[in-house]
Amino acid sequence: MSFVDLLAGSESINLSGGTLPVASPAHNLLVTSLHVLSHRGEPGHKLLMWRDLVELSRVSDPGVVVRIAQDAQLDWLLALVLRALPSFARPWELLEGVGAARPRTGDAFRLHRLLPPALGSRHQVAQIFRLPVPNAAAFLIGYLLPSQAFLRERFGNKYSYVRWWRDAFGRFHEAKSVDSSGH
Repeated sequence: MSFVDLLAGSESINLSGGTLPVASPAHNLLVTSLHVLSHRGEPGHKLLMWRDLVELSRVSDPGVVVRIAQDAQLDWLLALVLRALPSFARPWELLEGVGAARPRTGDAFRLHRLLPPALGSRHQVAQIFRLPVPNAAAFLIGYLLPSQAFLRERFGNKYSYVRWWRDAFGRFHEAKSVDSSGH
């Protein structure tokens, strides 16, 4: 979903004497579905996200949600998350609309790398699996070669590449040891 799509479907609310555009319930439902799976390496562990998912599905037009989900190629993800709800809380009309949607091969590959117990669920570099290929490449380059301004802010020295890489390797090693221990 692009910013242009979110803005075009936004609704305006009055806040402190001004008007503020906010994402529509249908867009928020898809974003919440993504958050259920990607929350800090603990997918589905936050009851608040499940509550939001149920509430947003109740106030969203199922036809609009299905169209937006299909346009964003997230219908399979929405179906996966909604089927995880207990049957009494499932939005059946919405589930019928998305049907038996299945992830594309690339989506299934990325999802497998992001969910526990995969190493990607615990390491920052796993962000590349959430992004389109050009953005993933830019993120990886920025991760491997951060700017001198970033290093100065982080470590107080613009030439701290060795420290950055040592810390990044330490985070990788820590995530890998957690992965191998199963915790």
